[in-house]
Amino acid sequence: MGDAWPEHDGFIIGDRVGLERLRYAINIALKQGQYDERPLDEFGGVRLLPAEFFTSSHDEETGGGWACFLILLLAVLMLFIFMVGLYVVATHIWMLLR
Repeated sequence: MGDAWPEHDGFIIGDRVGLERLRYAINIALKQGQYDERPLDEFGGVRLLPAEFFTSSHDEETGGGWACFLILLLAVLMLFIFMVGLYVVATHIWMLLR
């Protein structure tokens, strides 16, 4: 990916030889389902996946929604306990200073 250079951000970049190797790997993956004979630089290969893979919700399989909800709930609870403790300490200090 061209993320290291702003003008190429979001593009797959390479020289002619590298892009031809990628095209070859893609053609093999389209025919056989996967190409992993030679590593493609930092990538291990090219794999063909069914369209359903991209339309099904994989977040639900990992519990992403529930995990985020529980973490947020825990953070709010901790903030509430902190604020109550701060109020109690401040009240005691106020009473001592009177």
